[in-house]
This record gives sequence, C-alpha cells and structure tokens, in this order.
Amino acid sequence: MGKSILIDEFRSYAARALGGDSVVVLDFKGNPDRETALDILTLELGSRLPNFASSRGQLADLRRDLRALTNPTLLLFDTYEQASIEAKNLVENLILPELRSAAALRVVVAGQSVPEHRRAHWADLVRVFKFGPIQDVKHWLKYAGRRYPNVADHQVETLTSATGGAPGQVDTLLLGLVERSGP
Repeated sequence: MGKSILIDEFRSYAARALGGDSVVVLDFKGNPDRETALDILTLELGSRLPNFASSRGQLADLRRDLRALTNPTLLLFDTYEQASIEAKNLVENLILPELRSAAALRVVVAGQSVPEHRRAHWADLVRVFKFGPIQDVKHWLKYAGRRYPNVADHQVETLTSATGGAPGQVDTLLLGLVERSGP
C-alpha cells in the first residue's frame, strides 16, 4: 500500500486507540502555508491548546500548550515534500523540538522527503522507515482485485512495469482506467 493509504490506516487505528480528538492529520498536498497549518491545529486541538487558541496564534503559547499536554496526542503530517518553506519551518523548528519536553505528543512525518534529523537535538527520538516502489506485480494484482475488480490482470502488469511500481502512480492510473471505462 502507498504512503498516504498507510497514513490513513494509521490515523484510523490511532483514533480508535486514543480517541478521535487526539489525532490530527495535516496533509500538505496543495502547499498550505504556515497560517493554514496553524489554523488546522487550532481547529482540531483548540481545547488542548487553550493558551494558543486564545492568544491569536502566539508561537510561545503553542510551545507552552504542547508541553502541557496530558492526554496522548498524535500529529500526522502527510505529503511533507509539498509543504511551504514556512510550514516546514513550523514543523522542524517549533513542533519537533518540543518532542523531548512534550511527553504526551507524538509526531509522524510522511513524505518523499522528511525533515533532516541527524544533527537535531531530537534525533534520538526519530525512527525512519523508508518505503520504495512495490515492484512485485502480485501485490498490485491483489490490490487491484479488491479495489478495481474490473481492471484486467494484464493492465495491472503493464502499469506496474511502466511506473516501476510507484504506488501513487499505479493507483492513479488504475483509477483512470476505471473512470475511462465507466461503471
């Protein structure tokens, strides 16, 4: 499965385990700016970030509120490679540095590129999982059989070969085949 599908599964599992209001997904697809990212955090976690929500977005208050969290809170940042420079700075220079002080906070950053962590003071808190293309066609045949049952096996094989098994590309092309052929 692709990264975004995996993130969605992770969100669903975490919401069941922690409660839906404990999980925030911020997808950077479409390049939202820093203010949009902060607005999403405020909307989703307003009651958990009382100082930040009432201070009209003072970053010092956000830091204080993150440190004061008592209920487990998970922030999922998806499509990180499309984040604006300002949004990346928010994640890399404000949120991730608080991980050591904010015991109830966990963060997942997913994307084709992620924050450089090797020299960061929070580097020992990071676990990196690299996903590559899914080149074995048997996995795509199984996936397509569940999600796109009208697509022929030879089409799945061709798409897998043509894309090198890149999940986003294979899935987009499978969807295109289904949409083009009709119901």
